[in-house]
Amino acid sequence: AQVDVFVARLPENTDPDSYVKAHGVNALKQVIENAADFFHFYRQIVKTDTVEQEISLIKDLIQIISRINDTIRFDRYLKYAARVFDIPINTIKNEMDQKAKAPSRPVQRGSISIEEKLMAMILSGHEYFEIVKKYLHPGDLIEEGTRRLYKRLLKEDDFDVTDLSDIVDENLRERLLSWIMSGEPVSRESVLDAIEKYKGDVMRKRLIKKQNEAYRRGDEAAGEQYNRDLTALKRELLNISIAKAMKDDE
Repeated sequence: AQVDVFVARLPENTDPDSYVKAHGVNALKQVIENAADFFHFYRQIVKTDTVEQEISLIKDLIQIISRINDTIRFDRYLKYAARVFDIPINTIKNEMDQKAKAPSRPVQRGSISIEEKLMAMILSGHEYFEIVKKYLHPGDLIEEGTRRLYKRLLKEDDFDVTDLSDIVDENLRERLLSWIMSGEPVSRESVLDAIEKYKGDVMRKRLIKKQNEAYRRGDEAAGEQYNRDLTALKRELLNISIAKAMKDDE
């Protein structure tokens, strides 16, 4: 959006209303006046206990700067980031040039699995999480990393995407953030589409494979159970289609 971002942080478990009641209007104004710019804020909240974590943080911010279209704002933030992180401007420019020239970015985005893309969309469009919870369950997910992350999302209503390093490994974190930082729009419809695609493609193929394996080894009971699971999945897909056609999920 080409705007300058500042973040005013209130004490934990405090909102503006309770803060004003406890400390007064002037105190809240002081908090706003002392708001940190985005670079300092990001540096404060992202864990950098190791060199690798600090490098990852800096690369994330370089990617954000590289997407600024305003020439003057781009130059200003470039110099500012160099000061904040004590890195020569030429080093930052070289990193940007390497990312621009190398084919790794589109390849990396292309290598993200359907399940990982779904999780990235959920993180990016967290305002649609109430819809997601209706149609996606932890047991639906195959990959351990995404399943563990989804369970954390279900437990924490105020989950912060910067906490990813505590839950998933560096490779999955990079793929998720890469998709999120691509700026691809997320809407209610696109989230439902992603859930429908995941359940219709990945889950359905997984159940059919397990059903065939059960019948091959002569386990009729297991085969019939997978058949019931497939029938239940069809009903879920129908419900998602109905939800997509409706304006809300009431």
